[in-house]
Amino acid sequence: NFWKFYFFITSYFSFIGFLFFLIFSYFIGEKLYEVTMGSEKDAQRFVWDEFTGMWISCFPLFFFDNQLDWLLISFLIFRYLDIRKPGLIGRIDRKQSSRAVMLDDALSGLITAFLVTAIYLLFIFSN
Repeated sequence: NFWKFYFFITSYFSFIGFLFFLIFSYFIGEKLYEVTMGSEKDAQRFVWDEFTGMWISCFPLFFFDNQLDWLLISFLIFRYLDIRKPGLIGRIDRKQSSRAVMLDDALSGLITAFLVTAIYLLFIFSN
């Protein structure tokens, strides 16, 4: 029973810590962009938004088996969405603000997290 409790507590606090880290990194990235890039629109040398979006897309992996396989799938889906910028992601990207720079990648990460979770669940329940 001790080990079950230990696993639950460490998993819970790791989950909460990661969630806090994601939220913190988003807002830090927004401020960093304002300070370092000024009015430059989505500067190629500023990659904090990419990191944050990818971290968000990896959030469900916390609960998956074979995380390395799913990490690759998450990366490919995230990059596709980040490059193509379909729908709302593209509309956000066209806005001129530090919030838009961070938000388009955060939304790409959220959509990726949802898609990867759906694919994972389909894969698990089909077997």
